[in-house]
Amino acid sequence: LNLVVESIGDPVIAVSPEGKVILANSRASKILGLARPLVDRFVDEVVTKAELLDRISRGRRGERWRGSVRLPNADGVKVCDVSIVPLTDEKPAAVVVTLRDITALDGALQLKTDFVANASHELRTPIAAIKGAAETLSIAGGDEGMRNRFIGMIEAHVIRLEDMVSDLLDLSKLESESMAIEPKPLNMTDLAGELSQRLYDLCTKRSVEIEFDIDDEAQTITSDKRLLVLILKNLCENAAKFTAEGTSVTVSVKPIDHSWEFRVSDRGQGIPLQQQQRIFERFYQVDPSRSGEQRGTGLGLAIVKHAVRLLQGDVDVESVWNQGTTMVVTLPKQIDPSTMAESI
Repeated sequence: LNLVVESIGDPVIAVSPEGKVILANSRASKILGLARPLVDRFVDEVVTKAELLDRISRGRRGERWRGSVRLPNADGVKVCDVSIVPLTDEKPAAVVVTLRDITALDGALQLKTDFVANASHELRTPIAAIKGAAETLSIAGGDEGMRNRFIGMIEAHVIRLEDMVSDLLDLSKLESESMAIEPKPLNMTDLAGELSQRLYDLCTKRSVEIEFDIDDEAQTITSDKRLLVLILKNLCENAAKFTAEGTSVTVSVKPIDHSWEFRVSDRGQGIPLQQQQRIFERFYQVDPSRSGEQRGTGLGLAIVKHAVRLLQGDVDVESVWNQGTTMVVTLPKQIDPSTMAESI
């Protein structure tokens, strides 16, 4: 019986009617954070979580229960799906307690909940603005100035909605395990021209120039064009939005050992040190007070992070307050498409 219980993949504890542990596997000791064997010890010695201890006591009184409990241990807080089953109709009864670690699942569900809440909030803002502007237009009468102002507001928020839907679709594709990676030789000078064209309107509006510094060895690299364009477009767009007006954004590409290093630098306000690792979270805004085109969708760097991961690379940030920010992407020179699914 001990061998059978030990072979079970989940933590299992059997408690006698008197409240002593009569059977337990090593997984139970581990999830409870105890090095000593649990057997022959009273259950209130080995279970420190009051909620779980109370449920076990109710189980000894004949009550079945299944639910989730958070258990603190040396590795942090574990979220467990717990099942407590009395073995007899006698009271007090012996009970079997089974725990299943669902920490990862709980985290994924929380991410999904947060994502839906954030997306709903971000979509509601431009929709409310469009609705308000449209209602005002209907009573504007012959006031041409007012009409033009609200038409411009509607156009700006429609563009913001389009950007957000586009970013959400990009993020969804990047998180799809079925996404195919197609590494091919790319001419970086041609790609730089394509990026400049895409960002022409934004750069013109803010009097910003994008300067490319491509090393001779990096004139041709092998990568997936869709992902590389997605990475550089989002980084350059962010830099162009947040750099000081009238300055330039520098994009450099050079070889480093077995990798290509891409550096996108701006001369903006910079990112506070305590916020630098949070900028890759979905919808996270360093300065939530920003509005209009400078605000962005809050998804660009999350897209960059996923795209870089698909290409088996790394992304990091270097930023000095009031001096500017440099986003650093490192991608391997050789990409093996057969290993891409493992990196997702």
